[in-house]
Amino acid sequence: MKKVTIISLAVLALSIQSCRKDYNYVAPAAAPITTPVHFATEVYPLLMNAAGHCADCHDGSGSALDFVNGGTPTASAAYASLFPTYIVANDALASQLYISITTGVASGSNKIMPKDVNAVVYTPAELEIIKTWINQGALNN
Repeated sequence: MKKVTIISLAVLALSIQSCRKDYNYVAPAAAPITTPVHFATEVYPLLMNAAGHCADCHDGSGSALDFVNGGTPTASAAYASLFPTYIVANDALASQLYISITTGVASGSNKIMPKDVNAVVYTPAELEIIKTWINQGALNN
């Protein structure tokens, strides 16, 4: 009986440990990008991705940041919403957009982003694209 209890407790402990979500995971760095990054073809599609990225909430339905601009999603509308309020050209680490997508917290507030904790987060390669675009001057290209 004692042996069964010990084995049961061990199985239970392993089960609980496997369900734990590691919120302190730091993704490995992606390779630096040395070519120009374009907003319309590289950054905008990442923001508009339907898998839990920015456009899920920033769709003109009351959010301060509106990527949709009256129901018609365009790269120009997204860029106009972002720059210069949420982007510091040539400085990703000072840009509210980059801070928000890398920490999950909207700069200067207690809002968690994305709101859906099960949403897909950006991969290291996607983060590198956005960071490089900002550090290259955040051009509307």
